Amino acid sequence: MTTVLINAISVREGGSLVVLQNLLAGMVHLRPEWQWHVATNSEARALQPDLQNTTFHVFPDHQIAGCKVRLWYEIGLPRLIKQVKADLLFSHTNYLPMRRLPCPTLLLVQHAGHFSEVFQHLTEAQLASLPARLMWRLKGSWVRSSVRRAQCVTVQTAALRQRITEETGVPRERACVIPHGIGLAILHDHLPLPSGAGQPVRIGYITKYGVQKNFAVLFAASTARIRKNDVVESETLYPHPAHR
Repeated sequence: MTTVLINAISVREGGSLVVLQNLLAGMVHLRPEWQWHVATNSEARALQPDLQNTTFHVFPDHQIAGCKVRLWYEIGLPRLIKQVKADLLFSHTNYLPMRRLPCPTLLLVQHAGHFSEVFQHLTEAQLASLPARLMWRLKGSWVRSSVRRAQCVTVQTAALRQRITEETGVPRERACVIPHGIGLAILHDHLPLPSGAGQPVRIGYITKYGVQKNFAVLFAASTARIRKNDVVESETLYPHPAHR
């Protein structure tokens, strides 16, 4: 029987939590005969439903707070891998331990900010102290070293895969693009009808603002296909202060 350990120790909110909830449910549905183990925190566990053949290993905050999380990766996670006799480690957190592990590793890189020069510059500009800036740089270095050690890396866009392979030297065949969500699959069967001339075109962009998400390019690419006579209506909910 195949046993998979999913590392979601620092996933608490936002898109990372949504991804975890949906991917976990989908994987269990596809492979109900496998054993699934999830390393998580109490906050995220409270938002996860019970699933078939799925065991949650909840770690208290005092064990994974601040710099202690790095110690957990190097000691706690390898110990858990041996405890559950995992055949595969699937890390949802952008990170892997530095030490050698007894099973293959699959790494999900969700935070494109670590590979965005603009995001890194803005982040460091907001960090007041030198130690804080050094910690941010160390986290970025940890992400890159994790990518190099993983047997396979998954990302959501081809653009992120290209940036990762360029910066880390990882071969393209070790990085897989897997767009999240069911929207793409649904659209293959039910293509939306184009609006008539003069009718409003609405574009929904539901996310927390982040410069690495390149909203301006996404919006420009979408509106470029709209006919000149169409009317575009846009509304930003909870906008970033710099864009109000």
